Amino acid sequence: MGHLHVLASSTNSFQWDQTAQQAFKEVKAKALAFRDEYIVPLDYTPGVGAINLVTDGCATGIGGVVNQGNEWQKAWVAAFFSAKPSTTQQKYPVHKIKMLAGMETMMRY
Repeated sequence: MGHLHVLASSTNSFQWDQTAQQAFKEVKAKALAFRDEYIVPLDYTPGVGAINLVTDGCATGIGGVVNQGNEWQKAWVAAFFSAKPSTTQQKYPVHKIKMLAGMETMMRY
């Protein structure tokens, strides 16, 4: 992450070159492959694993995942969400940013 921080800092100008384009294409392909292979619909059958909503947030980003399984760390992913908070939202206290992450995740699923 340190390398990205240096590239994205306000003191550096970033040049989108062929290497960046190739890296973007590879990340996009892997994300799509993951989505198609690992995201599963929720199963509401009695006795199936619990449905979990796991969220987090800070001033620079919010996110959440809806998954199903008895252990949320190993559960199958049903949906995920991430976003950058608005300028106003970035000023919220931490507990409100974390609540925002939960609300936004639930609104999208």
